[in-house]
Amino acid sequence: MNFLKHWFSGFEKGMTELPEEAQNCLLGACAKACSQSYSLQVYKEIRDKSKDVCEFFDNLREAIPAIDILEIQAGTHYTVCYHKCLCDLFTEGWMKDGVLCECSRSSLLYNLRQVFPEKDIQVQLERSILRGGKGCRLDVIISE
Repeated sequence: MNFLKHWFSGFEKGMTELPEEAQNCLLGACAKACSQSYSLQVYKEIRDKSKDVCEFFDNLREAIPAIDILEIQAGTHYTVCYHKCLCDLFTEGWMKDGVLCECSRSSLLYNLRQVFPEKDIQVQLERSILRGGKGCRLDVIISE
């Protein structure tokens, strides 16, 4: 465990020194792997039980008590809010820099694009706990 703590401190430092495009590329691949390890299956199960986008977000809100989902415009615009950081790299103490939040944004985007492949989906990180916010807030735009 001591090795991993040291290794991740180096990884985190190196990550913060990369250009934003390189950070996004690396963390996008990490987000996909993370999603495939657990959350994508949850999203797929919820999608299978939902008739449309509105019902999907209602069911997602019920299935994951650690998040709130605000419907801004039915079927097209949602805000996903996390009251605490759920990332294992943070909760286990391996990483604490806000650069990690790109992984969470990319994970949500990947999951939504997998369950709604016919939609154009964009996700914007508005604020995050690791960047000093009082929660994480992601803006989701869905279009045809």
